[in-house]
This record gives sequence, structure tokens and C-alpha cells, in this order.
Amino acid sequence: MPQCHRPGRRLPAALLLAGVCALPLPFAHAAAVTFATGKAAYEQGDFRQAESVWKKLAEQGDVQSQFYLGVLYDQGSSATPKDDRAATAWFDKAARQGHVNAQFNLGNAYMNGRGVAPSPERAVYWWRQAADNGSPNAQFNLAIQYYQGKGVAKDWDSAVYYFNKAASNGHAKARELIDGKQVPKLDADRLAGRPPTSPPGNLPPALAPAASTAAPNDGPAASTPPAVTAPSTAAPDPAPAPAREAAQRAATPAGAPSNPEDWLRGQDPGHYTIQLVASGSTEGVARFVAKHQLADDTVRIQVSRNGQPFYYLLMGSFPDRREANLRIESLPAALRTSKPWARPFREMQSLLNR
Repeated sequence: MPQCHRPGRRLPAALLLAGVCALPLPFAHAAAVTFATGKAAYEQGDFRQAESVWKKLAEQGDVQSQFYLGVLYDQGSSATPKDDRAATAWFDKAARQGHVNAQFNLGNAYMNGRGVAPSPERAVYWWRQAADNGSPNAQFNLAIQYYQGKGVAKDWDSAVYYFNKAASNGHAKARELIDGKQVPKLDADRLAGRPPTSPPGNLPPALAPAASTAAPNDGPAASTPPAVTAPSTAAPDPAPAPAREAAQRAATPAGAPSNPEDWLRGQDPGHYTIQLVASGSTEGVARFVAKHQLADDTVRIQVSRNGQPFYYLLMGSFPDRREANLRIESLPAALRTSKPWARPFREMQSLLNR
């Protein structure tokens, strides 16, 4: 997720070069063109400029630009059409430099055949890299593969180990399986040891980034993509509801107001809320809600942006920025990685009037 946000109307440090960012890239001062330049353009909805900046830096080996360029193509927009081949190729580049989220996404691409031929074996390879780098989603997916024997030989001990690693890192489904006695709980000493798995094997051949063609710049269709996609495999039986149905249910939290727009208009303009995510895709918001198991105090707001529907997921109402920031600090670590930020209600209310 982008790491720089706009507190109120003040420009953060990453946007101090906004004047440069707004210029076509060839006219920007070379020293000013950084990953943050692309991120600033992205947050302003200029996906064409973000693509231009990140692609130049990605080709020079900048791992963050490689990953975010992959996310840009994976999500797609009216200015940068969805391109699975290009997305997977850039995830591959970043994964080979050790980027944990790229490793996880690359495993998902191989498991689901997005931009590459399906290969459970390569999915296991990259999920193991991400798992060893601390990704709870990769640890959970790897456990599933050992449990089901997909892409790797069935190995209950390895499955138990990775379920426990995922649970220890906050993965809710893994915790549920352990708490429900479906998976044995390992003690700290066993978790601290080496996993009972075979060596990961040789590094697969690298992929070449695919060429991407951009459509005319007729307005943004997406924003603030998730850093990683949701786990792509199911849990051991009894299996949960299908992911699509779960995501749809999660998109409308049980405690959400019946009319989100009226709720937003009724808030004190001087109070604050927390923006958790913004997206041009309702499915993207649903996946985010499902991934983090959000519920009672989240509200999804739909606005119009350049003639396209655009969605914000908000949390709570706070009398001032300090209280909102204290709430942010109390959020689970996995949710804080998405960089939620406090916004005055007057800003959010103004979006309804555009």
C-alpha cells in the first residue's frame, strides 16, 4: 500500500515535489524522480504518470517500483489496463530481490495461472520464500499445500508447522484451526526450530517483463491497491464459505449504517474518521474487509470520481486527529501495514458533493 498520505489539506513530505510530479516525466528534474514521485502521482489519480515513473525506476532495479508496478498492472485502471503477464513479470523481478509481498503474489500467480502457466510447484517455491521472510498469508498457503499435497508431497508435520507459524504471526484462520483443535498447537521451541521440510530447490528461471500498452488517460478507475492479494487456497475441511461469498458478506459489515451517505453527512465536519482503504473496485474493498476480518465500525462510502464509482472504507468517528491516531495505533499490526490515516469529515463530506 502507498505509505504517504494527506493529513487534512497539508501536503506531506512525499508531495513537496508535487509541481515536479505534475510535469511530464521528461521535464522532471532527474534527482526529483523517485519512488515517492510515482507514489504521489498515484495518490493524485494520475496512473499514467505513476506508471511512467515506476517503470523507469523498475527497469533500473528499484524493488519498490517493481512491486508497485506489478500491483498497478494487476489491478488495472482506465489509464493502465489490467495486464496479468506484465504484473507477474514485475512481481518476479521484485521477488528475486527478496520483496516478501512480491514473493507471495508471485506464488498466487503460479497457483492460479495469472500471466503464467499454472504451476503448483512454483507456487510452493515462492510461498516458501515469502513464508521464510515472515508472511503469514504465505505460511498459511504453504500449510495448505502440505496438507493437500499440491505442488509438494503431503506432509502433515510441515503443514502443522506452517499453520502454527501463520497463527503466531496473526493469521486469523490459522488461529481458528488451532483453537478448534483441528491442528495441534506447537510450543515455542518447536516453532523456533527449522521447519521439517525439504530444501526449496533451484531458483526458477526469471521472467521477462511484458510490454504494457496504456489506454487514453480518461480518468482513474482504481486507487490504493492492497499490498498483497488475499490467500488463494481454502482451509482444511470443514472448509469455510467460498471466498467470493465471504467477501460479499464482509463488504457490508453487520454494524454498518443502513445509509452510509446519510451517516457521513450527519457527522461533525470538524471530527475525524480513519480511512482504511480506497479503491475503484468494490471487490477490492470486499477482499480487504474479508482479509482483515473487519466488521462493526467500518463504513463503505461510494462517490463519483471522474464519472466512475469510487469507494472509501472508513472506520469510526473521533473528536480530533489525536484520538483517531490513537485508534490507529491500537489496530492489529497486519492492518496497520496498509497505512490507515486520519481524515477530517469535512474532506470526506466534500467528496459527496463533487
